[in-house]
Amino acid sequence: MASDDTTLAPQADTALATVGPIAVRASREDVGEWCGTLDLPPAGDALPFTYPIRWLTHGSVRAALVSALAGHIPVHQVQSFHYRRCLLIDEALTLRVSIFDRGGARRQLHLHGSVFAADGVCVLEMRSEIVGIGKLEGPPA
Repeated sequence: MASDDTTLAPQADTALATVGPIAVRASREDVGEWCGTLDLPPAGDALPFTYPIRWLTHGSVRAALVSALAGHIPVHQVQSFHYRRCLLIDEALTLRVSIFDRGGARRQLHLHGSVFAADGVCVLEMRSEIVGIGKLEGPPA
């Protein structure tokens, strides 16, 4: 679990895109299928640790990422999860995502996702780093 650590906050960069709030919830059925696909034991009431990364594939997040990649091919480098408490299956949550460009010779994007409980308290911060290489020949799939 992370404390209120300011190192998790983005630096003085301006976000290329901000998406949300998006209502997210992990149903027992979806979590069961996810665990089965990964050959994991069934989850109890707690959401499996890496399950929330799925929320970064939401249509509006994906569209913002495709736009930010500006035709480059995405290569996922790293992800991290900073929990403030356990998330529960079927818990109503809200996701907000910001996409930052860290610059450099290649397109280097950082996705910062924050998940909020119904009372507005941040319960999880997710980070994903994606590098854009080359250029796509056609529209992304």
